[in-house]
Amino acid sequence: MIRAHDLPHHAVGVAGFSAGAAMALVLRDTYPDMFRAVAAHSGVAPGLARNAVAGLAAMRGGGGASAGAAGAGRPTLVIQGTGDEVVRPVNAARIARAGAPVQLRLIPDLGHAWSGGDPAGSFTAPGMPSATDAVLSFMRQHLSRSRRLWAGAARIAS
Repeated sequence: MIRAHDLPHHAVGVAGFSAGAAMALVLRDTYPDMFRAVAAHSGVAPGLARNAVAGLAAMRGGGGASAGAAGAGRPTLVIQGTGDEVVRPVNAARIARAGAPVQLRLIPDLGHAWSGGDPAGSFTAPGMPSATDAVLSFMRQHLSRSRRLWAGAARIAS
């Protein structure tokens, strides 16, 4: 994407939901020189899921402290539903305690679904606040201010 759209390296963020959120956090910790900001919606902290059994335990709130690299100081947005029984809210607190500068947004009564979203999509909660808007706003705040870049991001997200 960087090459295809001639994007500046300081304008790269990553976002994910559920397992994708966990992967976004791993990317943040593994490649801090590449990913300048991260948004993780309903994910598990890095270092807790080294196998399937540990992953299921972590999702339910078990396991120890995160073994992540603390995000290398990268700004991180964590979105979590308080009613999520798949990836329990304790996971958001674990991510927030890992040491990166974290903005935590708890969505009351949200289960395991992308907050807001298209009603035709799977794992979406259309009546809730828009996670997409929150992620774009967060990325705008922490990445390049290029109007061309953000016009394209908004077009892709919609």
